Amino acid sequence: ESTNPIGGIGGKSVNTQLSKCLQESTNQIVGIVEKSVKTQLSKCRQDYIQ
Repeated sequence: ESTNPIGGIGGKSVNTQLSKCLQESTNQIVGIVEKSVKTQLSKCRQDYIQ
């Protein structure tokens, strides 16, 4: 299997978790500054990259 964390964990599993993370960020857009949401989303993506 790939040593890449995204490949090693299982593409579908990561995509599901990342989609959930994206959805949570999207749900929080209302009433929150867009920049703040983008910052949270970047942190969310970073969690899977590392």
